[in-house]
Amino acid sequence: MGDVSDRIGRPTDNGQIGIIDPDCRLIGLHLYDGLFKVIPFDNKGQLKEAFNIRLEELQVLDIKFLYGCSKPTIVVKPTIVVLYQDNKDARHIKTYEVSLKDKDFTEGPWSQNNLDNGASLLIPVPPPLCGVLIIGEETIVYCSANAFKAIPIRPSITKAYGRVDADGSRYLLGDHAGLLHLLVITHEKEKVSGLKIEFLGETSIASTISYLDNAVVFVGSSYGDSQVW
Repeated sequence: MGDVSDRIGRPTDNGQIGIIDPDCRLIGLHLYDGLFKVIPFDNKGQLKEAFNIRLEELQVLDIKFLYGCSKPTIVVKPTIVVLYQDNKDARHIKTYEVSLKDKDFTEGPWSQNNLDNGASLLIPVPPPLCGVLIIGEETIVYCSANAFKAIPIRPSITKAYGRVDADGSRYLLGDHAGLLHLLVITHEKEKVSGLKIEFLGETSIASTISYLDNAVVFVGSSYGDSQVW
């Protein structure tokens, strides 16, 4: 344990974000506007000295680590995807690679401009599909270096999600009204062909969703009773 606060910096308006690289090389923290704090750790779990990297995007809405999806012979740097809003209230995503050696960002593999104005949640997709899902109020987008697929949805604010399959092809989404949907990424082998969404039913307003097994899901709620559904 330790203190990760800085003496200077403006705390983020959208809340603190803490994420861990899927390959367990570092912890990433967004605590202050314009800064991304990196805490590297070794394969024994020993934390190394933390450092800050300047982040150009000031109005950050969400940050997640992407899965590397590299060939076994290639070591890919930890990569983050940043969902942010510009000074004209338009929303975009940008990717950065984290260089632990240089203690800085390098240009990421892709970016995407002008998303749904209600886009607020990123869901990184594991191998073999990889990429990221961008959950908005009126659209859901799948985006990667070589694919962009979008579908319209009924206006809603997604509060929580839970992955169903290990390959990341199905997700449960819980919205602000307690409606539960199943989002399916349709694909042929590693190529994503589209998205489908299906209404499942109504639950307590979800704060967290965990798929258990055999079509059973735990819906944790801070707004009402938690449920096994």
